[in-house]
Amino acid sequence: MDRWLLFAWPGVVFAGPLLGILLGPCLRRTLRRRTIVIVSVVAALVLTMAFTPISFVGVLADHVALAAAYLWAWLLIGMLRSRTLRAVIVGLPTAGVIWLLSQSAAFFLVIALGDLTALPVRTVSVDCGGTTRTVRTRLWGWVPTSGFELTVATRPWWSPIEVERGRRQFNDAEYSGVDLFSVRADATAGCATVIAYDGREKWRVK
Repeated sequence: MDRWLLFAWPGVVFAGPLLGILLGPCLRRTLRRRTIVIVSVVAALVLTMAFTPISFVGVLADHVALAAAYLWAWLLIGMLRSRTLRAVIVGLPTAGVIWLLSQSAAFFLVIALGDLTALPVRTVSVDCGGTTRTVRTRLWGWVPTSGFELTVATRPWWSPIEVERGRRQFNDAEYSGVDLFSVRADATAGCATVIAYDGREKWRVK
């Protein structure tokens, strides 16, 4: 799945401008203005959430929602009536991406994209009161410094949206096994999320 996301995102990035140019004018004529406004507001909220601790439940759902909002932004550009303006807005970013990929440092973009699309190697959820606490573990770092990154998120049991409460990295020089991490909810401390390693408490998130 990680590889699928790694290759899917470049496809989405390049497909956006093409879809905007090809489908934008057709959508401008067929969609009602009210529909365009509503979808645009939803897409703007999704893009804004990417820069906040708020996200959809599940990493894959986040990627799908973000890709859909990105594509809709290009469709909006394609709905512009001015062909010159559409060509400039689409052409300049596309030319910039092509130039960037032609540079020797483009390899580091692949590394960064791999980090952004990496799925959790372990997900644990515990219920406490009317909320669900989810702890996701990802591989973190490179050869000099690496380990596990744990993210704690909480949500009401009925909500499709969760809020990140904390993020912490554990060096594999001290924490070598992901299966040795355990999670529990402490109802006596306001449903705090308690993370232990090999039976010893290491992190408490309220």
